[in-house]
Amino acid sequence: MGKTIAEKIIEKHLVSGSMTRGSEVALRIDQTLTQDATGFQIRHQLILHGVIALVVVVTKGHREFSQ
Repeated sequence: MGKTIAEKIIEKHLVSGSMTRGSEVALRIDQTLTQDATGFQIRHQLILHGVIALVVVVTKGHREFSQ
């Protein structure tokens, strides 16, 4: 039987751990979606920890780029 879409995504982004049900894994993040008041705080923490380097924010048709 083939793999589910979730299994394929997890397998492709697996950094550590195993694909065993119930086991802990670490995954590489491609993108995050945030909104409202917590968006800035989360974005700031991700940049501080080196998880992301470039952020594109779209608000009311305007784009803001920050590094």
